[in-house]
Amino acid sequence: NMSPNTRKTRELLDRMSPVKVQGGSLKTVSFNSEVERLQVFLETEGRPLNANIDLCQGPDNTPQKMSIYIEEGCERPLNVVIETP
Repeated sequence: NMSPNTRKTRELLDRMSPVKVQGGSLKTVSFNSEVERLQVFLETEGRPLNANIDLCQGPDNTPQKMSIYIEEGCERPLNVVIETP
C-alpha cells in the first residue's frame, strides 16, 4: 500500500509527461536562475534504481551531488526536493 504522500505525488506525476532515462544514459535539464528548488522523482519498472544526480548552478557551477541506490525502484521510488544554491 502506498502512503498518502506517495499517492499525491503519483496523482501529480500522472498529469505530467514523464521522461524515460534508461540505464547508462545521461539526461540534462536546464532551468533559470530564479528557481529556488526543484523536485526529482525517479522510479523503475521493478528493477533496482542506481542513479547519480548533479545539480550545477551559481557563479562557479559547483555541483551538489547525490548518489542513489534503491533495491526496488517501483515500490520505493525516489522523491526529493533540492534547494538550489
